[in-house]
Amino acid sequence: MSKWEIEPEGVMGILGDVQDETEQFGKALTEEKFEEIFNNLELMPASAGGAMRNGLFGSVPAAVSNVYNDQVGAIEAIVNRVTAGLYGVAAATQEYLNADGDMTGAAAAQAQMVIAAESGDLSYFDQYEFDQ
Repeated sequence: MSKWEIEPEGVMGILGDVQDETEQFGKALTEEKFEEIFNNLELMPASAGGAMRNGLFGSVPAAVSNVYNDQVGAIEAIVNRVTAGLYGVAAATQEYLNADGDMTGAAAAQAQMVIAAESGDLSYFDQYEFDQ
């Protein structure tokens, strides 16, 4: 049987790093950021690629707006999936620790079984409330 070795501190450190990156990603791609880009494009002179009334450059701010509107769902999905992954890995790590503790208890019970078999003293098992 293979042996699992998870270092919870290491897992939590990585999860913290991922959470930090996710927050930065979310802050970089907000609606406000796209509005700021959109507004700056409208204010730029036409010679620098800014908006021209009824001209070619008027398409640039609209295109930026369309890109945002088209991609907002994908951006939210990315953030949701990463966040769900963070919670899932944290929960799985906690379950691993819980199971590790349960296995330690099972090993102790097996050791007590040997002692009880030799001594006839079954008092250790009273905590489990077996019907005898």
